[in-house]
Amino acid sequence: VEPITGKPFSSKALRACYDQGAARFGWAKRSLQPRQMRDDAGLLVGWGMGTATFPALMFQAQARAVIRRDGSGAMEIGAHDMGQGAWT
Repeated sequence: VEPITGKPFSSKALRACYDQGAARFGWAKRSLQPRQMRDDAGLLVGWGMGTATFPALMFQAQARAVIRRDGSGAMEIGAHDMGQGAWT
């Protein structure tokens, strides 16, 4: 269960997304035997998929915007970025 909304994780249709993706790029038709997939040069090829979540906690927040007499401004917020670009 997703802790903020209380909805089951399945409410985002993740399994249906897997099925559609597998059908579109042929993953469902891959060889299930280990070490059977190779490229043109004979090198082993891995072909898989995975999912991850980042359970970000949300709290009440404040922001402050200031427009200065010279026309410049500043925006102040409290946030964190663990590296995926939220800061940008």
